[in-house]
Amino acid sequence: MSRTSRLAIVLALFVSLGSSCKAPQEAPPEAAVALPELATESRAVSFEREVKPVLEARCVVCHACYDAPCQLQLGSYEGVARGATKLPVYDTSRLENAQPTRLGIDAHGVDAWRARGFHPVQDASASGESLLVRMLALGAAHPFTASEKLPATVGLDIDRALSCAAPAEFDAYAREHPDGGMPYGAAPLGSRRARPKAQPRWQSLVPTSRSGRRS
Repeated sequence: MSRTSRLAIVLALFVSLGSSCKAPQEAPPEAAVALPELATESRAVSFEREVKPVLEARCVVCHACYDAPCQLQLGSYEGVARGATKLPVYDTSRLENAQPTRLGIDAHGVDAWRARGFHPVQDASASGESLLVRMLALGAAHPFTASEKLPATVGLDIDRALSCAAPAEFDAYAREHPDGGMPYGAAPLGSRRARPKAQPRWQSLVPTSRSGRRS
């Protein structure tokens, strides 16, 4: 066999190998989680008169303390505006001092808290809804059976691992924790407070200023 023939065979072999070793195709992005639609409210909403009473009745039982889940404190407008974080308050494995995150003391203003690793819960996302709205809608989509024991997927241990999803991580969170909507481990908000397609949207009920008018 001539040198030219051998070279042609080698080249043909490389071509065949190249055609059979195609790069793996990327999986298509998963569709957004389908959630109940909450009705809109176009008028200005008062935080003190209309939002705070609901938060105090159903939310601050968990989200009021310094070590509230995800450090989300819902007992005041400043706490709502600060948002949530993945950073734990108490980390017994740390070897160095940790910067405290006391509301109203260790940082002032939304920008300062964003620099400290807190993400928003009231700002509209790419889906058009805030993280708070979607968490409440997830709870409405998967209500628990009345008078029945909570499913094993709903952990209530004080030292359980928390999933503090940022807005861009909500869909993944909802797929992994379909029973993890808000209020966590409790009945959805009543029809007078957040019934899908009937009551004011929670994004409207958390205004962008204390005065109650959204900018």
